[in-house]
Amino acid sequence: MIKKILLTTTTALSVLASSSLALAANVAADVENHHIVVAIQELGNKIEGLTMSGVKSVNEVAYQIDKSFTSSMQLNVKQSDIQNGANTLTQSTTDRAVKLNLLPFSAATLTYTNKSQPEVRKVNAEARAQQNFISQLKNLDASDSIYSLVQGMEISSYWAKKNLSIPGRNDDAFNFSSFIEPEAYTVEQAKNSDNFIGYVAKQYQSYTDALNLSQLRNALVQYQKQGVKTLSQQIAQFRNNDAYKNYQMTIRTLTANKSVSTDILSGLAAERKPIMTTEPDPQLEVISRAIGIEPKTVSLKDANGDSVTMHQYASPLQVAKYRANYRLKSPEWYQEVAADSAENLQRKSVVLLAEISSQLYQNHLDNEKMMGALAVLNLQSGETANLMLKAQVNDVNAAITAFAASANTSTQTDTSSSSSSSSTSSSSSNTTTSPASTDVNGTTYDTSGYTYDPNNPTAVPTTTPTN
Repeated sequence: MIKKILLTTTTALSVLASSSLALAANVAADVENHHIVVAIQELGNKIEGLTMSGVKSVNEVAYQIDKSFTSSMQLNVKQSDIQNGANTLTQSTTDRAVKLNLLPFSAATLTYTNKSQPEVRKVNAEARAQQNFISQLKNLDASDSIYSLVQGMEISSYWAKKNLSIPGRNDDAFNFSSFIEPEAYTVEQAKNSDNFIGYVAKQYQSYTDALNLSQLRNALVQYQKQGVKTLSQQIAQFRNNDAYKNYQMTIRTLTANKSVSTDILSGLAAERKPIMTTEPDPQLEVISRAIGIEPKTVSLKDANGDSVTMHQYASPLQVAKYRANYRLKSPEWYQEVAADSAENLQRKSVVLLAEISSQLYQNHLDNEKMMGALAVLNLQSGETANLMLKAQVNDVNAAITAFAASANTSTQTDTSSSSSSSSTSSSSSNTTTSPASTDVNGTTYDTSGYTYDPNNPTAVPTTTPTN
């Protein structure tokens, strides 16, 4: 219909413009008053302008009623915010995992003036959060927990009533399928996704349990009583201790390795956790309803244990899936394509190309993570060689020790032989009265002043006979 109106309007206006121009030409030939000619020409220009504006207006109307374009625009504009939110959640989860490994060293040995210091409260709060998460992993009830169905036992009957009716129970915390398959987690699935990462990365392990950190802190408290300068010097001295440095480097290496897997798994979980905001988001409401997810409010606990009201929408993965597939599953979209003007189809093609470019960039980021993970795996594969190297160090040191010992023995032998030769020479020197030589006739010559000439080795010494 729009095409027919557009064609009829354009044709009519074009005919009118042509007629007006022809009339202007005839009048110009017969009438001397050129003002009439100018007026008619201006009328022709206005008619041509109306023609062009009519075409533009019709195109704009068709552009505005294009439903698929409106949906694409809303999704693409909001996609960046959704992705940034998932990235922030991923980073915070990875940061928490890193602190689980490193924080116990500083928290257990912390010295301070008083507990009310803001920095002290922050460190203590982080330490409590770490201990709570470790306790959660260690005390999680699942199918391997020991319980009883004897009536009257409060703890067992409570767990049985609560969990036996749930097919997966908390076993989902150890199941990769339960972690990766959902497009959007329920509240329980979101908790178990965190537990799953905690078990896979062994975040329940503490590298400080075997260390006497309480003894170290007591010593630091004693140095604190001697003054700030003394305490500072003693802390610096222990921090530079070789044994402590080596242990610290090992812990940091293990933490860096774990952070790679933790970040990747946390990213997968963040895509499946429903988007939560403290304030209503009209754009997310429209997108969620288009997907078929009704926005709602939920009550959650914050880091301090206080209840907060959050607005819940579709998960980032649900939005990404809808953004990629809503056209293919929509009969209206096929009808739009069939009836659309060439201009609208070109606009849609440009939008699709932009979306493809955006997805290619996201694929690039995903590939970077995969390459990073492969690089870390390659480095970890070298740990076996490092263990072999440590075992071989003892053999090399033994060979060095044996080599050095033989060198010392040889030196002692050479010294002894040199001393013996010196003694013999000294003895011979003491018993010889004077050098002498006897010829074939039995005549003895004094050769003490004779010098050997290599150019004339047979020269007879020119000395005086002694007999």
